[in-house]
Amino acid sequence: MPARAFTLVELLVVIGIIAVLISVLLQALSKARTQAQSVACLSNLRQLGNAYRMYVDANKGWLPYNRYPNWEETDRKKYVLWYEALSPYLGKKLDPATAQKNEYAAVIRNCPSWDLNALNLNSTLDYYPGYGQNFRLFLGTGRPAEGSMKPTQNAGAEWLSTGINPTAAQGYAVGAVKLSKLRNITRRVICGDSVDNHIGVSNTVFVPGYGNPWDFPHRPTNDPTPQLYFATGAPNRHGGNPQDANLTSRRKGLARANYLMGDGHAESLDYVSALKALSTLGN
Repeated sequence: MPARAFTLVELLVVIGIIAVLISVLLQALSKARTQAQSVACLSNLRQLGNAYRMYVDANKGWLPYNRYPNWEETDRKKYVLWYEALSPYLGKKLDPATAQKNEYAAVIRNCPSWDLNALNLNSTLDYYPGYGQNFRLFLGTGRPAEGSMKPTQNAGAEWLSTGINPTAAQGYAVGAVKLSKLRNITRRVICGDSVDNHIGVSNTVFVPGYGNPWDFPHRPTNDPTPQLYFATGAPNRHGGNPQDANLTSRRKGLARANYLMGDGHAESLDYVSALKALSTLGN
């Protein structure tokens, strides 16, 4: 008998089935890729945890500052960022006195999900390494706030500025922190995913202001409601989207990012859990 050819309808049905299978497969591959990137990021943070421990052991228990000696210094040769302080413990020896730009160990900028160019920022701004240190650890420590601290006002390890530029109106002090003094150390974030070199959350009236890509949640400028929010960070780097990084979102549990805790372990936290872990002042 002569061979029976496919009809056009049958051919279209087969093509449709293949398209559906490809769509399902691509979704599965995308999910697997995202999970693999998150695992690699967690491995990076655990390495940073080891570096923090070695730094603390070599510096009488003190954690490195976000930016030493303060935030107001603009001369690149006169300040050291936290990840530069850790870099010698990650196989990268630095000389901050001669550095012309931010130099640091490769792992500091090794999050596979971090893409500076995707934020439409200048890719030469390498002081956005992909990870940021939690500067709220330092708030509520040291001496009372007396306006912006200058290097000449520093008087010992516990009084050094972390670069937050506190003012008397803000009502909190800024100082150094010993790792051993942190309360609930297993739930205190030391550092984690960020689009800046620090992570900060605030519980004030939200002012979107400059349209920075690290403002979460995104709200209209006329919204006067006080709300806990990320001022800097990347709360949806490993899950969800910017709209999910909002306390009022039904999908807020999908927004996830990775963080290093005070005891050295790293884990993925959803948006709400991350805010809670980051919101406590001081030690």
